[in-house]
Amino acid sequence: ALAHAHAEALAGPAVDDPPLTDTLALARSLLPSGGHLVVASALDAPGPDFESLITALAERLSIRLLLVSDAFERARPAGLYPYALPGGQRGTVQADRRAQPADAIDPRLARLHACGVEGLRIDVEAGPESYAPLMERLDAVL
Repeated sequence: ALAHAHAEALAGPAVDDPPLTDTLALARSLLPSGGHLVVASALDAPGPDFESLITALAERLSIRLLLVSDAFERARPAGLYPYALPGGQRGTVQADRRAQPADAIDPRLARLHACGVEGLRIDVEAGPESYAPLMERLDAVL
């Protein structure tokens, strides 16, 4: 079923993820100064001027980011990986084995911290049981 869904997605029209900046601009217009904003994203499509917009928002809102991350993006095994783009182009990319230590700070979270945004990395492969304590910690802050 997954392979079938993947084939259908590749055959369908290319649809880009909407940039996160569009949603942040909407939040900026709706949330009062001193409000709280929780963003859950893999930051795949942050959008133009993302860092300047989120920095401006962090000056008037308390922002917490849940960075959705998977093991493959953090530590993919060395090897050759075939890919297919929506336009039909295909190719192969070679990946080196460069795993970061499990407790290493994600550079995206470090950049966002510099913008005034606190964040937590959610490792999707760990399952919901591992997220619960993180969510409780987040809830205690808000």
